[in-house]
Amino acid sequence: MPDQPQPRKPVVTVLTSKQCPHCNAVKQSLNDIVKIGLIDDVQFIDIEDRTDEFSHVRSVPWIRIGDFELHGLHSKQELQDWISKASDPEGMQIYIDELLSGGQLPQVMELVKRKPELLHELVKLTANPETAMATRIGIGALLENLQGTGLAKTITEPLQTLCNHADKKIRADCAHFLGLTENKQAINTLKKMLNDPDEEVREIAEEELERLS
Repeated sequence: MPDQPQPRKPVVTVLTSKQCPHCNAVKQSLNDIVKIGLIDDVQFIDIEDRTDEFSHVRSVPWIRIGDFELHGLHSKQELQDWISKASDPEGMQIYIDELLSGGQLPQVMELVKRKPELLHELVKLTANPETAMATRIGIGALLENLQGTGLAKTITEPLQTLCNHADKKIRADCAHFLGLTENKQAINTLKKMLNDPDEEVREIAEEELERLS
């Protein structure tokens, strides 16, 4: 049997400041992680020298591990955990789930506006019966805050595929989120959901039809 390819080690970038009381601890932790081989290298950038790529960063320490952006002080173990998740196919779902369940809606909003393709991770979270209520509420709040941008229209079709899900909680969320896509192509799907066996799903579908019309 051929050897399995090793997962790629994530690229790590850190913004720091000489006045930051926590930056040295983060630097030490990441340098230790380099020594044990979990990452090949780490780039440290003083926030005063940041380029346009990092213009959205407002505080330090700020850590980017692959596609993950972490704010503030994190222990060596936390950093190692996120480095491990960076090579996990479900890592981005885990990351967004943790942010939303932890009330970090502004951070997810900023991330989605820069990378709209991440909206599809919200659909995956919606489809997972194990997704916590706090995360589901966060998804709804995120889509409400995107009203007027047109970004949420891109997830209309994948949401429509969930409208016949066996879990009524997922169907209810699906109906709500479809209304928040601002996409009139969702109207026919919501009309069909007016015949859903669950009363709450029917009520939500009716409310979202009013929103779209």
